[in-house]
Amino acid sequence: MSVCAIVHATFEAREGYKLEKAFPNNVNFKGIEYSLFPSGIQQLNQCMVAFRFRDQLCLSIYRKKLGKDYERNAYFSSIGILLQDAGISVEEAAVKYLKLLDFVSKAIVSSDPTKEPNNINESVYQSFQKTIESLYDASEPLEEYQQRLQLAVMEQNFSAIISVLNNREKITYNSFSLNLAQHYYSLIDKWLGPTFLLLYKCMMQKKRILLVSLPNPEIYAIMDAMTRLSSVFDEEHGVLPNPLCKFYSVGLTDIDFLENSNPESGWIVSTADSILLSKSSLYDVAFIWPANPLSKSGPPRIQLSNSLSLKYSYEDALNLHLISERFDPRIAGTSKFTKYSVGAIIHIILFNSTRFHLVQSLVSTNQRNLFSAFPRYNQFLLSRLNQDHDKISIADMRNFGCNPFRQLDRDFVFNVAQIWLHKYVHYRYPSYAYLMQPIAWGIHSLLLSIGIWKRSVPTLLIYLLLLKWWYS
Repeated sequence: MSVCAIVHATFEAREGYKLEKAFPNNVNFKGIEYSLFPSGIQQLNQCMVAFRFRDQLCLSIYRKKLGKDYERNAYFSSIGILLQDAGISVEEAAVKYLKLLDFVSKAIVSSDPTKEPNNINESVYQSFQKTIESLYDASEPLEEYQQRLQLAVMEQNFSAIISVLNNREKITYNSFSLNLAQHYYSLIDKWLGPTFLLLYKCMMQKKRILLVSLPNPEIYAIMDAMTRLSSVFDEEHGVLPNPLCKFYSVGLTDIDFLENSNPESGWIVSTADSILLSKSSLYDVAFIWPANPLSKSGPPRIQLSNSLSLKYSYEDALNLHLISERFDPRIAGTSKFTKYSVGAIIHIILFNSTRFHLVQSLVSTNQRNLFSAFPRYNQFLLSRLNQDHDKISIADMRNFGCNPFRQLDRDFVFNVAQIWLHKYVHYRYPSYAYLMQPIAWGIHSLLLSIGIWKRSVPTLLIYLLLLKWWYS
């Protein structure tokens, strides 16, 4: 992973978007100045933006120029870097480059665009002294490293800035580290809740997915986390990432691009422009966070392109709790499952959900890390669907951790076989299959009522034996 280009763009009310400077000079950066800025820039003082520019990941730091001289005529600045490694995640890139990029952005925006570049506010350097030691990799003396960085920024020498950025070899965590996995666990619990299983299934089905929220880097991390969960393990090549395209931040200027993209390959993007929801031909499903501060928000609202809402079930809430309990007990202890306990218990009794919960299938992979268990589960799912038979029974669905009596689960298995394996499967259910759960619930209730009413010990014993068999 290394930085291959750096760009500086501005927005001024009278002149619009403008590419101020870019390096190297032989690269065509046409159009990048629009992507460097988030939607709704007038409402934000600063934020990070991630996007794809010609198949390369780009990170940018956007800042609003504050001061009396700019109150009437707003001035915005954004510094972005392009990374060579196409497979790098936003979280990995942010750990390595974001603090240095933040300093470069702050130093450049603190300068007066009407004066020489080296007239930069010295307080920027003073505040940076507190963090420079934590960023220092000891590849050269600290004093020389600091002077080289300051000189490169003061002179706005983009070639030298790239050299300083690429001098950092140390990374806090990579794509397989425990620290990154723990960070992803907390994101799933805090931002997605039970809806993470619905998002996972949408990504496995390669749908066109919109994540609609205020500009926030946590959304980019969610995209990376869910890509890992929907990847497939291969015995020869290790984990193969989901080929679903991640474009990160998009806006109104990207509508034509999204509409012209191949719908069969699917994509997932984040956007702050809720107007995209009105274009039903553009996407398949949207996950919409409320406009209030995201740190206080609950799970997102899910909307299909036909404007119908999709809600998670108590079964999803149960799965979230059991997954957290198995793979990260710290989250399970603070999870919101208690809210759904009464409804979940009723749901379990009525629909026998425990026989189909996903955790049993994940545990069978013998992986203690959720982000290792899911790719192996996906491998198991595809290998079973790829077998000679093309008929799926209730027992098969149970082995997949899916509920055969839930339409979303049936569509999930059907679409995965068709998209990943180009194979059509159909269900081999007995004609009375859909009566099994209501009849069982009726028998349970009848035996329990008779046992309590007649105070019949044999009836209660029969009921308990039936209950044990049904939930075994």
